[in-house]
Amino acid sequence: MTLFHPFRTLWRRLRGRPAAEVDFAPWRERLGGTLSEEAFTALMAEVLAQLAGVRSVRVVEPLLLEVRTKRLEHTCSLAVPYSELPAGADAREASLRFFLGSMEEALAGDRRGPRTVDVQAIVPLLWSRAALEESPLEYLVQEPFVADLHVVYAIDQPHSFSYLLPEEREQLGLEGAALRETAVANLTRLLPALELHGEGSLFMVVAGGNYEASLLLVDAVWEQLAPRMQGRLLACALARDVLYVTGEDEPGGREALEQNVALAWPRLTRTISRTVLVREGGAWKPLRPFLMQ
Repeated sequence: MTLFHPFRTLWRRLRGRPAAEVDFAPWRERLGGTLSEEAFTALMAEVLAQLAGVRSVRVVEPLLLEVRTKRLEHTCSLAVPYSELPAGADAREASLRFFLGSMEEALAGDRRGPRTVDVQAIVPLLWSRAALEESPLEYLVQEPFVADLHVVYAIDQPHSFSYLLPEEREQLGLEGAALRETAVANLTRLLPALELHGEGSLFMVVAGGNYEASLLLVDAVWEQLAPRMQGRLLACALARDVLYVTGEDEPGGREALEQNVALAWPRLTRTISRTVLVREGGAWKPLRPFLMQ
C-alpha cells in the first residue's frame, strides 16, 4: 500500500481515453517555450487547479505536486509526462490532455456522492496545527493530540487515502475515544513489522514509509521501546514518514535529536512538527513548555 498515488501506471494505462477538457489558452506561450523541471511543475500546478473538484494544488518539489479534493489527497508525480514532453505547444497540449484525463478519472471518485465506509479502514494521521489552519475544517474529522499536533482521521485505500467526513463518522456512530481506539487498532493491524534504523543513541522508527508519525498514537510501540532506551523516551514526528526517537539519558541522544531535527526540517516535504515530545505517565507531552501562537 502506498499512501500517495504517483499516477505513473494510470498514465500509461489511459493513454487512449478521451482527453481532458481544459482550456490551455492562458498557458500557450509558456507551454511552447523552454520548460525546466521547476517551470513545468509550476505550470502544471496552475492547470491541475482547474480540474473539477480540485480544491488546492501545492508544489512539493520539482515534478511533484500535492492535489487535494474534498475527500482525497494525492501526490502527483510529473516525471513521466515531463520525460515524454514533445516539442511545440500543440504537441505538448495534446500529450498533456491525456495525462489530465487520467487525473480526472482518478479524482472522479470524490464526486460520486455518498460512499460506504469500511470501519476497518479508518486510520489516524498526524497533522500540524498550521496545516489544519490551511484546510477546510468542515470536511475533516480531527481532534487535538499534543502540542501543535492534531489527529485527522482518514480511510486507508490501496493506492491513496481519503478523509473521513463528519457525516460519515456520525453514520458509523463513532465518537471520541471509540473513534481513536478503532483507528489505532486498524493502524496496528495494517502496519508491517517495525524497525529501528540508526546508530549510537538516535534512531528512526520505520514502518513502511506511510504512517511513521502516526505511531505516536500506538501506546504498545512505546511500551516495547521504553526498556531499550535510557531514561524517558524522546520523540519528534518531523514528517509523515520521519519519526525520530531516543532516550533522555542516552549519551548525546537529546543533542543528536535536536541537531537532526534542525538539519532535516528544511530539506523535507510534507513536514509535520519540530516539537520534541517526552513520554511520561503513558502519554506524550512537550519536552519544553509549548506556547500556542
